[in-house]
Amino acid sequence: MRDETMTANGPARTVPVRGLTVAALGLVAMAALSVYVWGRLPWVLTLEGGGKDGADASVPKLVLVALFPLLLLGIGAALVLAQPVRERVARTTSVPLWRTRETDRRSVDIALSILTLVIVALHAFFLSYASGDERTGRVVMAAVLALVAVVIGNGLPKVPVPDAAQSDALRLDERPGLDRLVMAARRGQRRAGPVVVVLGLVALVLAFVDPTVSLGTSVLAVVAMGVVAGVVVLRSAIRSTRT
Repeated sequence: MRDETMTANGPARTVPVRGLTVAALGLVAMAALSVYVWGRLPWVLTLEGGGKDGADASVPKLVLVALFPLLLLGIGAALVLAQPVRERVARTTSVPLWRTRETDRRSVDIALSILTLVIVALHAFFLSYASGDERTGRVVMAAVLALVAVVIGNGLPKVPVPDAAQSDALRLDERPGLDRLVMAARRGQRRAGPVVVVLGLVALVLAFVDPTVSLGTSVLAVVAMGVVAGVVVLRSAIRSTRT
């Protein structure tokens, strides 16, 4: 098992500082929003048909306010602790480690940044709905998901090729066919990036005009990402078969 903790400029960062910073800012934003709307929230929110067998469900105000911050804390803790657990399992079972610490740090930074935006948007949506201002919540949700699409599209061309740990786990040196498919997938991601960014920007504008259409456009951006990358991989596989 390799432990890549060095970069060209010195020791690699293994703590996801960027992701944790974004998550902390998200918690602050959710707390501020909760304080702002607290006085307008009913002590018990009734969701018609939201319970078992179509019965009404009741959600106390405190639960509504605390639900998404606790969810973010739980997800953040799980992501940060996942790599030490993977390393222990890899040492115990003597299997290749899929991610190095540096790779895991980058992945957690990205995951926490994106998930924080989504969770903050959900928090804003439900608080707006509970306070009687559903449209504001829908606009916020649509705008945030559009921003997520832009962030993902911007990051797709920058996705690195498999590092040593991933290459070892996939045995790419011994499986040239799989190596070609992996590299084709990377090329597909790079080509999909601009398409996703454009659709995300369109969705961002539409969020303030028609949130429903904006959400559909964001979904279309995700579909386009898969379609473009899939077409590139399929073409590569066909060419490999012919040769």
